[in-house]
Amino acid sequence: MTLNDARLFAVESRITEEEEMRVKEYEYIRDLMKKLIYALEQINMVNIESKKMSSMGVDDSGSLLPNLIGASKDQQKGSEF
Repeated sequence: MTLNDARLFAVESRITEEEEMRVKEYEYIRDLMKKLIYALEQINMVNIESKKMSSMGVDDSGSLLPNLIGASKDQQKGSEF
């Protein structure tokens, strides 16, 4: 093997590794975007169900997502004593 062959092999190996890394980064970003879209869709569905229930006059206090803002205010009121 000549010096030029060794250089060519090193360059080809580096290019292959960089391409594999780009593919892995792309797959990671793609999966992350899928998870984000799924989470946003779930929140949207909960909001739609909440609006349907409130328009029907049903109390949605037992909704799927907790009201963290209201809960923290209630906790603060209870700790004032």
